[in-house]
Amino acid sequence: MGCGSGQLLIRFAKSVPGEYVGLDSWGGDWQYSRSQAERNAALEGVETVQFVHGSASALRFPDGEFGRVVSCLTFHEVRDTQDKTVSIGEALRVLEPGGKFAFVDLFDDPGLYDGRHQALDAIARAGGTVKSSSTP
Repeated sequence: MGCGSGQLLIRFAKSVPGEYVGLDSWGGDWQYSRSQAERNAALEGVETVQFVHGSASALRFPDGEFGRVVSCLTFHEVRDTQDKTVSIGEALRVLEPGGKFAFVDLFDDPGLYDGRHQALDAIARAGGTVKSSSTP
């Protein structure tokens, strides 16, 4: 979620064989940005990644589609919903039972969130559990 130029996803694909999907909204010029992510993958010799356009707040994937979901500094950038923690629920929805979700965002920034409890509450509402939550 929020793959941007694809660098993190490409690194995963090079480390652990498998099929990978990167999602990003990429803004108004999304076709160009997606083509850049695809070009980055090609330059790295990675053929098992697919880049799709979409919002983290409304994932176009079925429930339980993925064994792992990763997001790095994406949720605070979601612009199509007031409650940016909706994306956490979406990530957990597309995660298969027993799957892993790893994410980082600016939950302690009072200009963006009311606090970390917003993220923890969203995880609980979606039926997820927290294995690790670092403190500032």
